[in-house]
Amino acid sequence: MLRPDEQLLLGHTGLDTQSRKTLQTALGNRAVVVGSESSNGLNATGATGAAVPVPYPPTSTSGSTLLSTVTGINAKVAANTTLYTPVNRVVVTSVILVPTLATAITAGPTIGIGTNATPSNIFASTALTTLTLTTQAYNFGAPGVLVIATNAAPVLLGVNAIATGTAMTLTAYCFGFLL
Repeated sequence: MLRPDEQLLLGHTGLDTQSRKTLQTALGNRAVVVGSESSNGLNATGATGAAVPVPYPPTSTSGSTLLSTVTGINAKVAANTTLYTPVNRVVVTSVILVPTLATAITAGPTIGIGTNATPSNIFASTALTTLTLTTQAYNFGAPGVLVIATNAAPVLLGVNAIATGTAMTLTAYCFGFLL
């Protein structure tokens, strides 16, 4: 979770233009999604309002790269979805969830990330009760001890308790680094 005085800088290697714009809109001024549709790079505006030129495509974000983008995750069905299958070993540093559809949602789902049967050993199962709109996003981030996932088990996103409402679909952006 970001403190009020922090801002998240996300490199978008692998994101298409619409996904980048959706992610930027959802994160608002709490984050800057960097990259460009032009060869000059994007001037990203930081918390101080200064323009920061950023090369495109960025290869990493604080040592992390985009490992996968998974679309169409149904938050109204309790199920596991594979986010990434490591070839060797990987450390997942964050997973950003963006609702792409949220119809009459009054409470978001409970979600965990991990390699266990009820995914939670990478990021604990968390009730995202206020994640109810397509103009929001949730960032699972790892401030402390990180779990190393191996090729023995894929990294899973588990909808452990479904969202309350008519329909909710999520896109997950999984960031990390290979060991």
